[in-house]
Amino acid sequence: MLGLKSVSSAAISPDGKYAAYTVIVPRTFDEKPGGSYSELHIIDLKTKVSGPFIIGKENISSIAWSPDGSEIAFRMRRGEKAKSQVWSIPLSGGEARQLTDCKSGVSAFAWHPSGKQIAYIATEPETKREKTLEDKGYGFIYFEEYLKHKNLYLVDVLPDSQNANATQLTSDVTVWSFVFSEDGKKIALAATEKNLIDYSYMFKHVHLLDVATKEIKQLTQNPGKLGNFKFSPDGKQLAYTAALETKDHAVSQVYVMPVKGGEAKNLTKANFRGHVHWVNWKDNNTII
Repeated sequence: MLGLKSVSSAAISPDGKYAAYTVIVPRTFDEKPGGSYSELHIIDLKTKVSGPFIIGKENISSIAWSPDGSEIAFRMRRGEKAKSQVWSIPLSGGEARQLTDCKSGVSAFAWHPSGKQIAYIATEPETKREKTLEDKGYGFIYFEEYLKHKNLYLVDVLPDSQNANATQLTSDVTVWSFVFSEDGKKIALAATEKNLIDYSYMFKHVHLLDVATKEIKQLTQNPGKLGNFKFSPDGKQLAYTAALETKDHAVSQVYVMPVKGGEAKNLTKANFRGHVHWVNWKDNNTII
């Protein structure tokens, strides 16, 4: 059982010819205690030939193809005390290169539709005072003391091993997830007033962010839980899943609303006894 490997995630290339996937590899008996490793593999979907891209004592997660399909980005923590950063590797092979240099580590990311930038979520870094106190043994905190927001950042993807300075897009709110519009000019993001687990469950609303001006405004007024959300291909509408009422224990409805703002329309059949928990667009007039 300890030698059993398993596939944990997969992502198909934009042209549909390849799939990148992660393989969970348990530690061996003679290693220090710790979690399993996660390797990156690529399979040619036509020939069914699969090959390892990054293997060994690594931990690959959140794999995402670049829009042109030329490279695969992923999160990885390389080094004993390193933070999780976004890396990428060309489909043609070669060495992985680090795309972000975030002091607190990257928790989630996505390619800009142009393929020239990456947006990512990261917690505000530790202050110099907090680091000094922690080094002296005062690493404890009181509940809800020194709450730090999860901010959204945008960074250019530079050639070779260069790291560009990231631009902070949000402040004073905590960002939990986000998606780009097809033209890359807008970002829809799920945000809350505080970075607390109860807020992530019950108080998330979709906000609209203008990438150029950094102007942000709240779009949805959903009560209770919020699920996933997607722009229509033309960027004029937003589909999202959410609870019907605050007391609902799970996401259950699918809605659509104009990106410019206005009333959200519930597309779910009345008195539906199931739960709608995911939504996407087939075209500008069809929702899956």
